[in-house]
Amino acid sequence: MRDRLVRYEYTCSKFLNELRVKFYPVTIQQQKKKEFNELKMTSSIILMQYASKFTKLSSFVPEFVAFERKMRRFNEDLAFYIHNQAS
Repeated sequence: MRDRLVRYEYTCSKFLNELRVKFYPVTIQQQKKKEFNELKMTSSIILMQYASKFTKLSSFVPEFVAFERKMRRFNEDLAFYIHNQAS
């Protein structure tokens, strides 16, 4: 891995992705991606639990790593939950 780091310009996200690939079996990665895609804000979890789980699971979904995309997804689910609670 050190050779890869020296030869290429490495970002933190690329490094974390390399670690994830090396230490998490593909089946676990797929399970975590599925959990992320199915994660919804419900009345059975409080906001901080949702935010914590969202953050942990999002690391397994590199296509959602961009900050704006993560925030948009978080806000969309949160807004839907809050809107339904107000009705």
